[in-house]
Amino acid sequence: MAASRRLAKELEEIRRSGMKNFRNIQVEESNLLSWQGLIVPDNPPYDKGAFRIEIIFPTEYPFKPPKITFKTKIYHPNIDEKGQVCLPVISAENWKPATKTDQGMWYQVLLWISTNMKAKICCSVRLGQLATNETTDDH
Repeated sequence: MAASRRLAKELEEIRRSGMKNFRNIQVEESNLLSWQGLIVPDNPPYDKGAFRIEIIFPTEYPFKPPKITFKTKIYHPNIDEKGQVCLPVISAENWKPATKTDQGMWYQVLLWISTNMKAKICCSVRLGQLATNETTDDH
């Protein structure tokens, strides 16, 4: 219940702010834990696209972070093959209950997606697998 109250307030703040990079936010009033929307980056290489995302908030929100999944296929070092976003700001280790789904969080997510092509390898890829693949591909 506390999660739903907080999310209702945060959703209203986002809608009021008129964010141009996070659009068409769809939320069923009966389930505020599931959001759908479009991320529309304005920086290359993704500035020509619009990417459908899903945000699932745990019932323990704000004490646990949301999971952000790209439903539109995208190639990015911080998005795994299932479309799950792997960023420090939404990791369980770094999440703080004071973090809100406001412009600050979305700005950070959009910044990573729009401009950080030199980001760390995504959470789903193991360095050992990369090393193995590189050596076996040569033979």
